[in-house]
Amino acid sequence: FAKSRLDPNAAAFASLVGAAEGAERWERALDILTWCETTVWGAHARHEFVGLGSSACTAALGAVGRGRRWELALGLFRQALASTHQQRSSGDPQMQQELAVVVTFNSAISAISSARGSRWDLALLLLGEMAQRGLRKDVFSFTAAISACDKACECCRSSSDGSRFAHAPQTLADAALLALGPQPRAEEVHKALEPMAELWRGSPRLVTKLLSNLAKERLPAVAIHVLGFMQARRVEANAFHYGAAMSACDKGKQWQLALSLLLSMTGSGLAPDLVTYNSAISALSKGGQWCTALALLADMTEARLYLDQVSYNTAITACSKQGEWQLALDLFRKMSEMGVEPDHISYNAAITACSNGDQWHLSMQLFGSMAEVRVRKSEVSFSAAISACEKSGLWQLALHLLSEMPKDGVTPNQITYSAAISACARAGRWEPALGLLETMREGKMRPDNIAYSGAISACEKDGHWQLAVGVLSKMSQQKVPPDLITFSAAISACAKGSQAQLALSLLRRMPEE
Repeated sequence: FAKSRLDPNAAAFASLVGAAEGAERWERALDILTWCETTVWGAHARHEFVGLGSSACTAALGAVGRGRRWELALGLFRQALASTHQQRSSGDPQMQQELAVVVTFNSAISAISSARGSRWDLALLLLGEMAQRGLRKDVFSFTAAISACDKACECCRSSSDGSRFAHAPQTLADAALLALGPQPRAEEVHKALEPMAELWRGSPRLVTKLLSNLAKERLPAVAIHVLGFMQARRVEANAFHYGAAMSACDKGKQWQLALSLLLSMTGSGLAPDLVTYNSAISALSKGGQWCTALALLADMTEARLYLDQVSYNTAITACSKQGEWQLALDLFRKMSEMGVEPDHISYNAAITACSNGDQWHLSMQLFGSMAEVRVRKSEVSFSAAISACEKSGLWQLALHLLSEMPKDGVTPNQITYSAAISACARAGRWEPALGLLETMREGKMRPDNIAYSGAISACEKDGHWQLAVGVLSKMSQQKVPPDLITFSAAISACAKGSQAQLALSLLRRMPEE
């Protein structure tokens, strides 16, 4: 180039660095890269060489990896990322940009996996960073990370002190599964877990830990595939494994999967324990399957399992959500008969059940008895009781309960205020409704749609269209977007006040959904 008086471009330098990589001359690759930066970039506009990040730097990463110099690899990796970031401003197609970044990450992970000392932890950190950036990992990403952890295991077996590498394979399994996303294919999960089969056969508790982590992340589909992998690789599954997977289904609100797991558990000759039953009942409760939840409760009794507070509370909640207040109340009373002391969750669920069934007097009885049995009332307790008053139009009692909250050491929150405003709205008591709305604002508590809608509805019922429109305007000022219910109440108020033009104007502003 020099003899011909030609200026080398980025592609030429990338080819030179690639040649040095192929010859395993990592020092020479770095020399070429440095010369390019100091000599060429000094004489030309830097933007002309932005392609260097996805070509020459990536090739240099491979060369440094062959030289087992992970410290240099990390430095080059950050340099390559900066270069690809410049590519984004140079107008390259987005897909090409993302591919360049993925290749850079893969090269860095591969370089680190080849390093002396096997820095598997850094490889997994880069794998996690890809997920944070929203990059889709490919087979090269996982292969390089798995290679790093495999080498860590070899170091562990050959070292007298393997504590540093003890958790490498398990950490990889966690990172790999989380990186696959919420709905991976079974073959993707199996491929990521392939190195774990032998280890899991000797340490089944590692699987329990992995499944528990998946439950925390609400990844039931991944947990199911893990159990499938265990069966395919003849890793014996126990009750703890099924319990952790069932918990993932519960937290992920997948009652069908939870029930399927329970059935497959019994089909495998394993007896479900208290934890697995409770997880299944909880999942059914969240899915509105109260009838099946009660059936499982009966199965627990037949299996002579001790029903605890969680068992009863989840079943009561299941009945409460579907308006089956009589069944909920029966279960609540049965708790004490069976020697299980109801806690605040039990009372809250029973009060809510009676409230949903328009049985305000039973709700008040349960609420009042909490003090007698020394069960502490919470925000949920007061909210449930106030909601019972709201549904029966007992606005004075709702306001009384709201005022009693501080005496019980409970601070009123957005939910309790909104419930009290709704109680006033149902009775058409606009003055206390607006007063509560103002109290919320003075207390630096941001009213929500429910509170504003309740206040507007209270004004509408008493024919105060000006006040209703005023509250609607305050919503916009407070940047609370009005919904269909809010607009409907305001339009109704204007209609009652013979304000046809204003009502039509509000109708045009209504959201479509």
